[in-house]
Formats: sequence, structure tokens, C-alpha cells
Amino acid sequence: MSSFDFETLQRILIKNQKVYLWLLLATFSLSVAITLLLKNEYSSSASLVSSRSSLSNSSLSNTSSSSSISKFLPFASGGHDDPNIEYAINRSFSYDFLSKFIVNHDLLPTLLAFKKFNKKTSEVVFYPNANDLKISTLFPDGDINYEIIHIQDAVKILRKKFRLYSDIETSIITAKFSFYSPQLSKNILVDLIAGLNSDIAMNDAAGAERNIDYIAQVIARYPQPTISSTLAALLESNLAKLVLANAQIEYSLSIVDSPILPLKKSWPSRTFIVLSSMLAMILACIVGLLIEYQLLTNNPEKNTLK
Repeated sequence: MSSFDFETLQRILIKNQKVYLWLLLATFSLSVAITLLLKNEYSSSASLVSSRSSLSNSSLSNTSSSSSISKFLPFASGGHDDPNIEYAINRSFSYDFLSKFIVNHDLLPTLLAFKKFNKKTSEVVFYPNANDLKISTLFPDGDINYEIIHIQDAVKILRKKFRLYSDIETSIITAKFSFYSPQLSKNILVDLIAGLNSDIAMNDAAGAERNIDYIAQVIARYPQPTISSTLAALLESNLAKLVLANAQIEYSLSIVDSPILPLKKSWPSRTFIVLSSMLAMILACIVGLLIEYQLLTNNPEKNTLK
């Protein structure tokens, strides 16, 4: 095996030094230009816990019928494997919840027509078409079509900006929302948490009401004592669920740490983007240099370097 020829490598480097310098300069200029075009994002976060598990352990533990009721209530023991936490996380990313949330809070102009945020004056500027995206303008008769392209695009944005996840070792749930304005980031996250609690409570209350109506019909149809006593426990559990769903503001998720107003941007890291781009181009130049060196050493008759 022939030894490494540093002299040939040096000649190749000198020959192509202008090309390499132009590539590095172009990479630097392009990466700087791209980072300047990127909008600053501010991330607001909150810490939550599953409140339905705590309700089952506290409010029901002192009653004589707590054991029979707790079997049917949708409460878990907490922790990262709590099925109620998993349901809340899955529900938070569902199209049904997000589309209704966007319509209820009239967020189409904010999500689709945001132009820029002035950090000095804290002023938010929207594109001229913002007013055309208001719900009252799109649906003047009040009949909402949740499948229009504007709502679909807005849901995609919310899914990218909103994160809800649980810690593997604890029962803490972290909610994060990133947007181009600190105040909007905090306000939307507050509304998302409240909206998710309300949505899950409404769904549970509606399900409990259906169960109560059906169980009452069955009890009236089969008045035997054994059947009635068994169904009474089911009826009691659904009544308890209905009461809790209607009474609790933080029905599904309780706030441990409220969303904060982010003072510093969370993205993009312009220095990292520029440095990583430069490093990638340097590695590309080194690879190109080694490829040309390999070609010349394998074909010495074509070596015309001087």
C-alpha cells in the first residue's frame, strides 16, 4: 500500500482554494440570509397533573359506596401510564377538538395572517387579508363548515406549535405552545388548557347522561331486586361522573404551574444554524478534496498538477 502523499494533497488544495473559499462564503451568506428571514418564536409552558385521579382518591374515599363507584369512574391512579392522561394527550391533537377551538376563539386571522411582531413596541402586525379570515366573515349565516381549507391549514399549524406530553417517571404533564408573539403564545396556551378541560368534561357529561337514561330504562323494565341493586351501582357511578364533569373547572387537567410570558425567543438559534451550515460545507470540501486525491493517485498518468 502506497504512503499518503501530502504534497499531492497540498497541490490539490492550492489548486481549488478559490473554489473552496467561494463555497464557504456562499454558504455563510446564504445561511445568514435564511436565518434573517426566519421569524422569532416564543415558547410558553405550563405544568399540569391529572385532576380526575386526585378527585377519585380524595372526594370518594370517605364514602361507604366509594369502592363500588370508583370501579366505574374514569379515574386512574396517576402517573405516566394513566389512561386519562393518554386520552387527554390524544384528544388535544384531534382534529375535532382543534377545529372547534379555532372557531370558538376566532383564531384563523392569528394563525393564517400573522405578519410580524415588533419586540420594541410589542405590536402585532397582520396581513391585509386578516379580516377576511374572521369566522363572522366566512360564515355570516352561522353555519360552520369545519372542513374548509382555512380551518384545515390552521389545525396543521396548531399541531406544529402545540405540545402536550407526560413525564416518564412522574405524573407531571407539560403543555407548550410556541408562537411569534410572547403574549399570543401565553394567551393561546391558557385557552388551549381551558378548552381541553371543557371539551373532556362535556364529552364525559354527555356520555354519563346517555348512560343514566339507558340504565333508568333498564331498571324500569327489570324491577327484580338483584338486577336493580347491580344497576344502581352503575347509575350511582354515572351520576357521580355527571356531577363532577359539570362542577369542576379543571376537570381533566389541574394546573400546577400556570403558563408564563416568555421573554426570550426559543427559536431559531441563528448562530447554531450558521455554524452548522459552515461545518457541513467544510466537511463537504474535505470529502471532495479526498475524492480528487484518490482519483489522482489511482491514475498517476492523469496527474497534471504543477
